Amino acid sequence: MKRIAVLWLVAWLAAGEARAAARPVRIGCKHFTEQLVLGEIAAQLLEASGIPVERRFGLQGTLFCFEALRAGDVDLYPEYTGTGLVAILKDDVPSDARLVAERVRQEFLTRWNLVWLSPLGFNNTYALGMRADFVRDHGIRTITDLVRDAPSLRLGCGTEFLARSDGYPGLQARYKLHFKDTRAMDPGLTYDAVAKGAVDVIDAYATDGRIEKFKLVALVDDQHFFPPYDAAFLARRELFAERPGLAAVLGALAYRIDDATMRAMNYEVDALGHTPAQAAAGFLARSGLVGKAHVAGPAVAAADRGVVSYFIEHRADIARQTWVHLQLTFAAVLLAGLVGVPLGVRLARMPRVAGPALAVVSALQTLPSLALLGFLIPLTGIGTQPAVLALLVYALLPIVRNTYTGVSQVPGELREAGLGMGMTPSQLLWLVELPLALPVIIAGARTATVITVGTATLAALIGAGGLGEPIFRGIALVDGPTILSGAIPATVLALGFDWLLGALQKKLLARAI
Repeated sequence: MKRIAVLWLVAWLAAGEARAAARPVRIGCKHFTEQLVLGEIAAQLLEASGIPVERRFGLQGTLFCFEALRAGDVDLYPEYTGTGLVAILKDDVPSDARLVAERVRQEFLTRWNLVWLSPLGFNNTYALGMRADFVRDHGIRTITDLVRDAPSLRLGCGTEFLARSDGYPGLQARYKLHFKDTRAMDPGLTYDAVAKGAVDVIDAYATDGRIEKFKLVALVDDQHFFPPYDAAFLARRELFAERPGLAAVLGALAYRIDDATMRAMNYEVDALGHTPAQAAAGFLARSGLVGKAHVAGPAVAAADRGVVSYFIEHRADIARQTWVHLQLTFAAVLLAGLVGVPLGVRLARMPRVAGPALAVVSALQTLPSLALLGFLIPLTGIGTQPAVLALLVYALLPIVRNTYTGVSQVPGELREAGLGMGMTPSQLLWLVELPLALPVIIAGARTATVITVGTATLAALIGAGGLGEPIFRGIALVDGPTILSGAIPATVLALGFDWLLGALQKKLLARAI
């Protein structure tokens, strides 16, 4: 019996290893050009080696990627040593690249069993970017030079840069730098904003191709404030036990991408209209890591093709994203109805607690959506589950409030008549109160559905897909047709749901009259 138990355990463990080996390697990345390119490089290299891959690209920032990695929802993603040190470990901001690399390798392995792979070879450090003509006219070359003019200038930067100690707060303390105005915006919009004069200074990245595209100048960090940001893939240690050959495949990327190479790939995407997949395929082919580029050659920028031709070319992707969006919306509104209608009915029976309870539900809806998603990720991981839970929160209030209002407005004499006829409270609810309240409840569902269709675009930032995918990709690439390929279907969905539920509401009202 003991031998049988041992054999069963060995077989079970072997089966578990086989399942792990059969599962695709899940690669994540953040939602800006360089990360998308690096994610594609890893994905295509693994696919060329016969290893299946699942892309979970475009996640919102460091917190979302790191928590997804810890939770096992992604297996690896590209990260930067300076970001790991300051944003995740909350350490000081040293300038020695070797010390930074050693510190993050040791701490990530000890605390979370996460492994930093060999550096890719480039340092994507922060920089402050300004228009070349402005820099020339005002004699600004270094950040110290900028201090003189900063009180009359506007800074535009990403939310992470605005909050991190290796970003604006630390920079402000080191240089005594104070701007007239500071505006937080999506990183994909900052370059366009400074080029058009909406802001004067932005947070840039040393390897970003948009510096050249928009004719910007990166100011010299003359006091050496910004730490090194050596790029490398960060991975779960268990991944290499599950797939013994994976380390060697990814190890081929070590020191193969220098600053100029990464900047050129970013420029391909940001200025020449290539996709991240095409830029990655070109690099792998030129480097000899993959026999030939297996992604179709040079792209034509979406803006040059026009919106209609872009929609036609990407109709399969748009259909898939729309279907996922429908599923997210339907699941969230259905769950909100299953929770909200009984809760609204219960509150109508308890008028003393109705006010405080509705206030709590209203307060939940005021939570910033990204903050709510960030809170849910450590609990549920990334993907559909946290997205549906967050959408449920935002769909709940209209349904609860309208159910409470509709049931409360049923005339008291009708209730008394029903009870007088011998109806039970349950029969009174199903046969009298809910039918009379149904038009008001449908109005709440109508509002909840329209809200959910719009809010569901944020699901793409945690790997749940939907129409937010092209919207955020388009924002990152400053690509109007790509943005519209997500925004237009989302608008059509919202209007369609509103029309259908509005027609149902009118029909119910006509019956009630």
